[in-house]
Amino acid sequence: MKILKYASLGFAGILFTAVAILFILANREGANKMSVSIEINKSPTELWPWLEEPEKIKQWVGWVVEIKPLTPGKQGVGAKAHWVMEDRNNGGARVEMDDEVIEYVPLKKIVTRLAASESFTGESSFVVEDLGGKSRLTSTGRYDFGSPFVKLLTTLVMSSAGDKLKEDMMRLKGLVEKR
Repeated sequence: MKILKYASLGFAGILFTAVAILFILANREGANKMSVSIEINKSPTELWPWLEEPEKIKQWVGWVVEIKPLTPGKQGVGAKAHWVMEDRNNGGARVEMDDEVIEYVPLKKIVTRLAASESFTGESSFVVEDLGGKSRLTSTGRYDFGSPFVKLLTTLVMSSAGDKLKEDMMRLKGLVEKR
């Protein structure tokens, strides 16, 4: 019986340590942020439509099923859209989110505020630098998670999201450069 007691205490200690480590990692500075930069061998003018037009965005942002503009014809600050995605890391679960453009500088910068019901909120930005016939695109995101369990897993979630963003940006590079 003593062995069972010690084994239980040992397991509880390991579990507590794991949760404590996840808590510390999730609450460190920048744990909920990611940034990816890529050079694209096309000018900002050639790249920009791929950051604004829903049909083009759906070609390079993985998992996107639908982007429905909620303010048709409007571009820039105040433009809103409803996104539907299938999360392939979660068995194809449907994820719906709304975004609103909160900062807009044509050919240079788009910042959106995102909200996915109770899952997460955050901000995402695309900044385009003109490199003389080519572009540097930097995407930065900051997200806050609603579920205490997901908050605990922030480091793992953001790592996975960062990997997906890198894949998406490489897909974008391929699409833009072949045109």
